[in-house]
Amino acid sequence: MYDLSTLKETRITTNTSEHYHPTIYGNTIVFERKIDEMFHKDIYIYDLSTSSETRVIKGEFYYSSPDIYGNRIVYTGEVGGDLVLMHDLSTSQDTTIAADAFSPDIYGDRIVL
Repeated sequence: MYDLSTLKETRITTNTSEHYHPTIYGNTIVFERKIDEMFHKDIYIYDLSTSSETRVIKGEFYYSSPDIYGNRIVYTGEVGGDLVLMHDLSTSQDTTIAADAFSPDIYGDRIVL
């Protein structure tokens, strides 16, 4: 992470695995972490205010392209086809948003595919 106000770079990952698609909202960064050679990935959040990292989506399938707004993370899940899913951080509930779609973005109450 690079802070534009302090011109300081900070490492946010504690693992040496490959990391992809970081995105930020407020004090929360969401990113993918490659977990095996089959390219399964977990989705993590990093809380800048507490300097803590938490896995929020376990890579049983191919998860990718996370985006965050507020307490919601949207991402692609390749589960027998591309699905767009939403994970609510406050309830830990996942909801399927669309089939045959990928790389979602979220802003407010809108998700674009």
